[in-house]
Amino acid sequence: MVLLVVDTQKLITTPDLYNFSAFEDAVKTLIAAARENDVEDRIV
Repeated sequence: MVLLVVDTQKLITTPDLYNFSAFEDAVKTLIAAARENDVEDRIV
């Protein structure tokens, strides 16, 4: 199993997006959970 996070750089996802802080928090939570459970994560 792999967690794939694609294009969350500032030029693609900005605070101007609707509910950006919730999106950013969700990505951070998913990455942390993947690492805790030894799921390979790829951030591209």
